[in-house]
Formats: sequence, structure tokens, C-alpha cells
Amino acid sequence: VEFSPTVINKALENSDEPQSDVEVNDNTVCKTITTNHVKTWPKKQKVPAVKLSQKYAILNRIATAN
Repeated sequence: VEFSPTVINKALENSDEPQSDVEVNDNTVCKTITTNHVKTWPKKQKVPAVKLSQKYAILNRIATAN
């Protein structure tokens, strides 16, 4: 059996048709990872770790450990 993206997509029941790109800005990301506690991306270019939601705080700890 030859593996290709088409074979994998058929096995996963995904379509082969190209999907449109999703455009997301920094403020949307900031709202998502802080559960709307921070509305705009900070000027210092970093979101404080204490403002992160529990899920993203855990991911941040995992990332810093690796």
C-alpha cells in the first residue's frame, strides 16, 4: 500500500479539496489564550503568564520545560 495525503485523507474521511486560510490577528490570539482577560496584544510583545487561561498556562509550563 502506498501512502499519500490522498490515502490518509480517505482513511480519516477528510476531503482532498483545499481549505481556505484562516486569518487571525494578534488581538484575537491574545483574547483566546487569556479567556478575554487581555483584549489587545501588549506593547512589550509578551502576554504575562499570570493572565493565561489554565489550559495555556499548562502548555506554557510544558514548553518552558522542554
